[in-house]
Amino acid sequence: MGALLCTGALLATASGPVTAADVSRQGQGASALQGDVLRPLDDVLDPPVQVRMDNGANNRTVDSAIQRGVDSNVYVWGRTGRGIDGVYSADTIGPRDREWPRQVEGLPEGNIRAVTAGIYNFNALDYDGHVWGWGAYSAARDGTDSVQDRDGRLGCIGMSVQPERLRVGSAWNGSGELLSGVQQISSTEMAGAALTGDGSVYRWGRAEYGGNPGVGDGCSKNPVGAQKVEGLPDPSIPGNRPVYLKGGYKTFWVLLENGDVYYWGGASTYERPRTPEGGTGDATGTQHVAQRSTVLNDWNRTNSPGAYIVQLDSGINLGGALLSDGRVLTWGTNAGRVGGRLPDDSKAATLRAARAPGVLPNVSGVVALQYTFTGAAMITSDGALYGYGDDSYECFPKWPGKATFCGGASYETVPGLLDTGVVSFSVGQGHIRWTKQVADSTTSSGLGYETWGQGYNPRGAIGHPVGTVKTKRLVEFQTAKKEPCTESRCDLEALLQGR
Repeated sequence: MGALLCTGALLATASGPVTAADVSRQGQGASALQGDVLRPLDDVLDPPVQVRMDNGANNRTVDSAIQRGVDSNVYVWGRTGRGIDGVYSADTIGPRDREWPRQVEGLPEGNIRAVTAGIYNFNALDYDGHVWGWGAYSAARDGTDSVQDRDGRLGCIGMSVQPERLRVGSAWNGSGELLSGVQQISSTEMAGAALTGDGSVYRWGRAEYGGNPGVGDGCSKNPVGAQKVEGLPDPSIPGNRPVYLKGGYKTFWVLLENGDVYYWGGASTYERPRTPEGGTGDATGTQHVAQRSTVLNDWNRTNSPGAYIVQLDSGINLGGALLSDGRVLTWGTNAGRVGGRLPDDSKAATLRAARAPGVLPNVSGVVALQYTFTGAAMITSDGALYGYGDDSYECFPKWPGKATFCGGASYETVPGLLDTGVVSFSVGQGHIRWTKQVADSTTSSGLGYETWGQGYNPRGAIGHPVGTVKTKRLVEFQTAKKEPCTESRCDLEALLQGR
């Protein structure tokens, strides 16, 4: 457990570093990845930059971006209509589908502790320990699981409901008890999960994305709501308590106090590692019952007995794990999806090595990582933000960072430097956002914060112009008439960082 808590020591609040006790009070487990959005520091930071994580670590959206603001409300931008902003509308591009930030309606005002996003469905965790669901497609994906909306129209496909609290064993308007005592939430692309204070783990959503068996996007005659995940060891036994929950593309990952890794979910891609000998390893089909990761646990015991896995994440055909000593394990289908730790070679032996865990040699001192659709981003303790991948979605720079590629063809990269002086970052399906520290003479400390982003941007989820963009500040939101949005809600830095 001591090793798992090391990440928290690198986070900073206005009053100093976050301690294990702070993490416990936030109720977010040892990693603190899903904790509160931490306000800017009041005093000048001494080098190195102290990394703090925004509450944007669970974002699988494509056309939208979502995050909790400093006012404990939820904001969404990019594609916002058709229920994404919490307002039921049958319009696909109707009057509510605007690209500038808007507050999600229907959630308890000023009472949201964390938010997580699937592709078009969302969940929020309030300070009372309840989980809310809403979105633009199937109500099963966000756990509300109702076949009808408030007006009696079919809501099981094509539309979710407005924000409602999840129940165990039934739809939001059923007879099941409210899902309560929740401390962490996370999402894959089309399912969600929650970790409660007693160490129980619940899930909802499409079965092949880590949701409940038999649940898809069609109308369920027997809504199941949130269901407890089976296969995890008894959390009341010392060492067995889950402390970390993270959704990848189709796979959910859980870390226990004793360092063991468990997983469940779909496996149509290589987002779970295989063995060096070429065996199937952890990649054997969809798992509805949580399984202990033999590949990752065996690697840790054999290759790095003095370090422990503290974070995991995965995308399509790639995944990674952060070790407590700042090293990163990667795996994937080829050299481009493992950070270039192998030569660009299609020989069988190279592909086997890519699909098995291996240490990324190019970056050290990493304190947090997150995976996008087909790439990864990671930050070091001194505020250097790196990224790698094998396509153009995230616009990763080629090593050693001399050019940014936003074309359309695949290519191999090793981790390229995206920016320095970074204090936090988050990802979407194909974009990255980050906050960096800059000089600001208008503040008492002489420091300010700017929000930047780059990547796949079809509806303005990282600002304008839409499309695939290179690095830019996230303040260029426009109205439908293509005029700059000057409303206060368009100032992301104020909404998310506080000024």
